[in-house]
Amino acid sequence: MIHLSEVTIGITSFLRHRYLLSSCVSIAQYLPECCVIIADDSDYGHTEGEFDYSVMQTPHFPIGFHGVSFNHKWLQLPFDSGLSAKRNALVQACCTSLFLLWTDDFKADEECRSGVLKMLDLMERHLAIDLVGGRVDNRPYECFLEFKCGEYVKETRFVPPSNACEYWGVDLTVNYFLAKTTVLREVPWAQEVGPIGGEHGQFFLDLWLADRYKVVWVPGVNVKTMTLGPEAKDPRYDSYRARAYELGHQAMKRRYNIQRYIDMNGGIS
Repeated sequence: MIHLSEVTIGITSFLRHRYLLSSCVSIAQYLPECCVIIADDSDYGHTEGEFDYSVMQTPHFPIGFHGVSFNHKWLQLPFDSGLSAKRNALVQACCTSLFLLWTDDFKADEECRSGVLKMLDLMERHLAIDLVGGRVDNRPYECFLEFKCGEYVKETRFVPPSNACEYWGVDLTVNYFLAKTTVLREVPWAQEVGPIGGEHGQFFLDLWLADRYKVVWVPGVNVKTMTLGPEAKDPRYDSYRARAYELGHQAMKRRYNIQRYIDMNGGIS
């Protein structure tokens, strides 16, 4: 039987350390068995393996923070290295067979724990499955992919049939998933796509093009995001986040030599 101790939660963080602390508190409360690795590319002067969580203690943090002990591995990357670099670093540092992709505004709770156990159980019983996706804030984000070199990539939204099923095969899920660590090493995120934007489609398209990995979506698996006050993030965060289309998305299109990316809502870019 696979235990939660075989799952590493890989957290990416950038200029939102108060979100990060709240997220770590929730993991300590609801998924304490899991290993945790944090990859951060902020410019706050931290060094590899060192981070003093006490600097983030304020009245805004959840009750019960004091006394929560953390034993996380900290990866400090150069400033603005990007999501692809952070995710690849997390996977390379992972020492367990399974990897749960996480970001600093995710919040663990009872629903989240139940979903992680559900994904874990599914992968134990169906060894051919390589990646199990859930949802974020219960928003549908599953699709199939179509690719024509030199022309386009097209997403087609998956609409679950009315009949109940334990899982459904898809090509792309939201960036909240449990995957085999070996698969994530075989199909990394492209370093040239970033620092933000485009890496989502790139990663799942590469999995799809490899034509040997099984990606599924599981109904009833969900993680919530937090909405904290403006003091919880660096004033620069929004401007860095807004570069997704002009930087990463365009780099992804160049990578595949496509003219159009058609998303699951019919939007064309």
